[in-house]
Amino acid sequence: MYCIEHSQRWWNRQCVLTTPEDLIDELCHKVALAPNEAELEAALDELQSALQEHREHLESVAADYLLSLPLAIRKRLSKLHETIAA
Repeated sequence: MYCIEHSQRWWNRQCVLTTPEDLIDELCHKVALAPNEAELEAALDELQSALQEHREHLESVAADYLLSLPLAIRKRLSKLHETIAA
């Protein structure tokens, strides 16, 4: 989970816990609404970083899932992958 900070005033900040997808969506809006090039570049950097982090997380989850499968199923998947690649 991520925290997106919403604030109207410096003394009234709220931290809203959100999913990685929500964070990426929020950053896309930030990119689209950037008023100048400097803020656009900063928002794009944030978005790229969030996308990279989310991709790495998904790869890790997928790898953990595949490793949790019984060996016989992993072997079948490996053969299927080899057949498709050929």
